[in-house]
Amino acid sequence: MNDQIHDRDCGDAEGAARDMLVLTLTCALMFFVHQSRFDYIETEGLRALVAYEMVERGGPSMPTVHHRSYVNKPPLYAWTTSLLARGLGRFDEQVARLPSAVCATLLVLGLYVIGRRWGGADVGRAAAAFTLANVTVLDYGFRAELDMPFTFFVALMFVLVYVALTRAGGASFAAWIGAYAAATAAAMWKAPHSLIFMWLGLLTYARVRRTWRWGIAPGQVVGLAASMTALTAWLLAVLKFAGGRRVGTAAGSEVVHRLAPGLADLLQVPLFPLIVAVVGLPGTLFVIASAAEGAAGEASASSSSALKRFAAAVRRWWIAAAADPRAEFLLLMLVPNLIFLAIAPAKSARYTLPLFPLLFLLAAHLMMRSRRASADGAVVAKVERGIAAALHGLRVFILGVGALALIAGAILAMRPQLRIGEVSLGTAGSWFILSAACLITGGFSVVSRRGADARASVMGLILVAAGCKPVMSNVWWEGREKSDSQRAAAAKIDAVVPEGEPVFVLGRQEFPDTALYSGRAFYWIEAPSECRPRTRAAKPYFLMRESELIGDRPGEPNYKEAAGYVERLRFERIDREVIVFQLDVGGGE
Repeated sequence: MNDQIHDRDCGDAEGAARDMLVLTLTCALMFFVHQSRFDYIETEGLRALVAYEMVERGGPSMPTVHHRSYVNKPPLYAWTTSLLARGLGRFDEQVARLPSAVCATLLVLGLYVIGRRWGGADVGRAAAAFTLANVTVLDYGFRAELDMPFTFFVALMFVLVYVALTRAGGASFAAWIGAYAAATAAAMWKAPHSLIFMWLGLLTYARVRRTWRWGIAPGQVVGLAASMTALTAWLLAVLKFAGGRRVGTAAGSEVVHRLAPGLADLLQVPLFPLIVAVVGLPGTLFVIASAAEGAAGEASASSSSALKRFAAAVRRWWIAAAADPRAEFLLLMLVPNLIFLAIAPAKSARYTLPLFPLLFLLAAHLMMRSRRASADGAVVAKVERGIAAALHGLRVFILGVGALALIAGAILAMRPQLRIGEVSLGTAGSWFILSAACLITGGFSVVSRRGADARASVMGLILVAAGCKPVMSNVWWEGREKSDSQRAAAAKIDAVVPEGEPVFVLGRQEFPDTALYSGRAFYWIEAPSECRPRTRAAKPYFLMRESELIGDRPGEPNYKEAAGYVERLRFERIDREVIVFQLDVGGGE
């Protein structure tokens, strides 16, 4: 008996090591390969510039953009990236993107470990596969953005909250401290709504479980106090550095734009479930399929009765889906926060990203563990039918993508230079690789034993994700770089502005990627008169959006009518016209 147990443990350990190796290699391919190949897109340049200016100053410091205080986001990304740059002895796109790639890899491996511990190897593989096959994860796991590390810290926070709620004594105390440390790290990386996520989940958990003792647990009290102390200390430091008025204005604007809903935001609430369903694929496929099957056939012709029956069906599905206490915890953390995001103005796909780990773990539980005993066997059978339908739909979708990729590859093999507008379709080889991955996965799922369908689909998702890499690089990223890169604009600025002369940014704190690729120093100022002590030129060079050149409010200046206005350069940055011009500010030094 002992030998059998030993052999089983060794087999489990070998299986886990093999899975971790496959997942690590896939993450290395998806998140680390080609990091330095592409220029910054969208707001990547802004994140990178904050870190770059810290590197120039020679040590961790307060964040600036164009050498002026930047209070819109906290500093942890810039601190981390500047330390990486000094350790590596360089600063480039790869260094700026490393934190996201590392955190995306840790997220995939972490969800595998948690899923395996909570429900077995199949659940762990499914959670990791859903993560790797998600387009939003693949996109932001590669970018120099704040979203992926924020998501990793929020996922770590939720896992430690579960440990804190289900353990006692020293383990619970340590887990509470760790959960608040993760929440604080997330808040210092992007924004303090990590704490909103935690407390919305905790309050829902307490209401459903009818337990509030966690609220006075020593670890919870100490962790909350430490988190509030750290965030307050940062706020005081920012107030001292940037001034109360600027900080207050920035904070108020952030609250209005991110948390305070208006009428237009509320009108978008009905669309939010669809947004989550699409951006959360393929994990949401299994949650929605199981819920829809569990609630099917419950409504009658009477509208009031239909609502009651539907609500009863949802409750029974919840019971079936939450047969495992861990799945119930995931639901209690996930649902209130989805409602919060539905009401809040932030409807962009990336704002739902921090909740994806909860969603993927729940989907993995439903996919692999739905045959567990439940108080309602009929509902469990319906959930199983929903999962089977989702698996079938996934196979059909993967085979369809494989067929389309094969056709695209064949067309490009005959017409290598084919483009849609100005967008290149990449190479035939990249599409053939994706086609092979999809057709192998779909074909293997079709011929595999019925009981192995889920496992085959999960492992196939990892293969499909890896097969997407050439297309993502040669089509998606090259297209985005063509539309967003500011390298060419920076070269034009360097050709117009004499060497040694700075460029003064008026209006909003923009053009960070332009500054990174330019050989000129950029300074952000509020009025042209502020540039006098900094320039030797009689007519300094300014940079501004064309839409801001002529003020549309009383008291705002009209720079086109200012003394000595001369337009020197016009270029486009993310669909906005930008002007480089000179003004007569009364002579230089």
